[in-house]
Amino acid sequence: ILIKNNKNEITKKIQLANCDEIFYAGTRLILIRENDHISLYDAQQKRSLASVRVGKAKYAIWSNDMNYLSLLSKHQLVICNRKLEQLCIIQENISVKSGAWHDSGVFIYTTSNHIKYALINGDHGIIRTLDLPIYITKIKDNSVFCLDREVRPRLLNIDPTEFKFKLALINRKYEEVLHTIRTTKLVGQSIIAYLQKKGYPEVALHFVKDEKTRFGLALECGNIDIALEAARALDDKRSWEKLADIALLQGNHQIVEMAYERMKNFDKLAFLYLITGNL
Repeated sequence: ILIKNNKNEITKKIQLANCDEIFYAGTRLILIRENDHISLYDAQQKRSLASVRVGKAKYAIWSNDMNYLSLLSKHQLVICNRKLEQLCIIQENISVKSGAWHDSGVFIYTTSNHIKYALINGDHGIIRTLDLPIYITKIKDNSVFCLDREVRPRLLNIDPTEFKFKLALINRKYEEVLHTIRTTKLVGQSIIAYLQKKGYPEVALHFVKDEKTRFGLALECGNIDIALEAARALDDKRSWEKLADIALLQGNHQIVEMAYERMKNFDKLAFLYLITGNL
């Protein structure tokens, strides 16, 4: 590697054993591609600072604040921090074409068929489908600036609601989460399943109108009041049994008593009166 000044004069030579590509990494630093690794190299000290394993990276794209790095291979996306510590890896069946960082800190990238998003924790999804492949050059707010295969500039609009919602959850910005729920149409089983998987059943409750689903979510997050409302609407033995079990664990004997009465389970009701001294 030859380093030159503004007069095109060589100021430094660096000998590297296995380097087939270099990428920008900030002042004095470069990224070196070596077979299946990317190394962060200090050109001034002439030494490697860190490395990460990634299959034949084609592009290295830094976030605006240079705190995060996205490495794009043919079928792989790797996101690292400034120290080249791997934060997540995403595999794609279709070729990854391009990408850029959104101002919110979410990476937006394209495949042949879709515009997608990736959060630094590994959560990812589809933003919109594409008729033809595009190559992103910049993202600003809800606008994607890109080129098509004929190198013609194009401007596409995207809906950032889903990835901003997930980002707010990760950052525990619950007011923003509730605002999104109240003001958008972000509903569906996929969002409910996501919230359950990530441990937010109480947030998922705001999306659900089906009483059976509401009942299950309410039990999961220990919300006895909503569970009672749903159990009354369902009014089946199985629901009352589950409600009684959770209420008993919480020490809510009044709800337990009501559930046993609805089930006509007088044996358990008598035992409840016995242990609570309500004779």
